[in-house]
Amino acid sequence: MKNILLPTDLSVQSLWPVKKIAEDHNNAEPLTIHVIHLLEIPTSITDLLLLARSKRTSSSLPDYFKDALQILQSKYNPEQVKIKFEFVYGSTHRALANLMDVRSVQQVIVLDGYKYQFNDKD
Repeated sequence: MKNILLPTDLSVQSLWPVKKIAEDHNNAEPLTIHVIHLLEIPTSITDLLLLARSKRTSSSLPDYFKDALQILQSKYNPEQVKIKFEFVYGSTHRALANLMDVRSVQQVIVLDGYKYQFNDKD
């Protein structure tokens, strides 16, 4: 199984590489595209205590992003190309390296010339 990591800023433009990745993929082995949105771990005690209760879910995604993600997920055969989304806490090199190890990521795809926009305070 091939695993690819695709960071997103919750914009539709950040999902553009999915089509090219899926088209370039040979169907010899299953492909999983891990679409992730990194969030900083809170630094205040209060925020850390409330972190477990305020867990982010797909319901907190913007509708336009959720719709685009669902369209992409339904476009491809899930036995050959899976597209998974998740929020990931941590913004350090080590946190990202651990995530890549756990998910057995072979490749990270980032849009050339695209400036990721993070408007949320997180």
